[in-house]
Amino acid sequence: MCAKEPWLFERCVGMTEEQPHEYLPLELDTLKAELIAGFSIYVQAPKGYALYRESGTSLDEASIEQLRQAGVQVVYVKADDTESLEEYLQRFMRATFDDPGALIDEKARGIELSWGIVARQILRRPTALQINRARPIIEMAVAEMENAPELTYELLLNTETSFSLPSHLVNSSVFTIAMCGPLTISKPSEKQALALSAFLHDIGKALLPEHLLQKSGKLSTAEWAQMRQHSLLGCNLLSTVKDVPGVVAEAARSHHERIDQQGYPDGLGGDAIPFAGRVAAVVDVFNALTTDTPFRKRLNSFEAITAMREQMKGQFDVEVLRALVHTLAEQSRAPAS
Repeated sequence: MCAKEPWLFERCVGMTEEQPHEYLPLELDTLKAELIAGFSIYVQAPKGYALYRESGTSLDEASIEQLRQAGVQVVYVKADDTESLEEYLQRFMRATFDDPGALIDEKARGIELSWGIVARQILRRPTALQINRARPIIEMAVAEMENAPELTYELLLNTETSFSLPSHLVNSSVFTIAMCGPLTISKPSEKQALALSAFLHDIGKALLPEHLLQKSGKLSTAEWAQMRQHSLLGCNLLSTVKDVPGVVAEAARSHHERIDQQGYPDGLGGDAIPFAGRVAAVVDVFNALTTDTPFRKRLNSFEAITAMREQMKGQFDVEVLRALVHTLAEQSRAPAS
């Protein structure tokens, strides 16, 4: 973008030719000039990343608008600035929620963007420290959704339809929060725990070799056995995170268990499967079926539910699946924003 826009190139104060640092994308829509602090901003250049705004220097709304007019949708921050970025995301979400003029779709977009960034960061660096840094951002949004049910339905209407692991975590969490009503879960602490369970249920995949996750063809028997380890890897990691509710680790371990005892890793069945795992199992499969992948076109909600009820009969908790159906019905009746 710098090479195509002379004025933008002139604003760049430095260039990194060989990219010695790792950079994380930050959607331009999450930038609010009055809140920026603590990290430098870069734009992508033909050979590296150009420093656009150095930490500690001002950034005004006019500059952000110029970037937008130039077609820039994403800027970058150094991966080492994770802590400053997450502090900023908390300020960004708080400002969005507290703005009396913010529309529901704007608040939903703020959650969607912030959670997407957090998911990418956790998957890039799956550590107890990173998870604890991200939790306030997740929990803040859940509290806001509890106070405004229409916000939850707005998020449901705009779930990402192209599959990626970060979007899968975000979508799964949104569906789980929406299902709390039909599941008669009303305590805020229980909603928070269940939402966090969904957000982190697949974190073990970040601990697997990347070539395994990126493989385009069918997995071999040995590769499939390795892939199945993600539930144990995720559980083991989450068990080390201080103050995270136990159900979060339980969901990571048990979201591939099946009611008919044909799942893994423990071959549990029925009510022996932890409740959080039964919920995560439903949203995990539903989200996978309703997003596009390089190998399969997504199903619509009706087709996905039909497949889960008929082709996958005996796999899911009937009451949890019924709660998802109820949620989808309520979503269809929700007024447009």
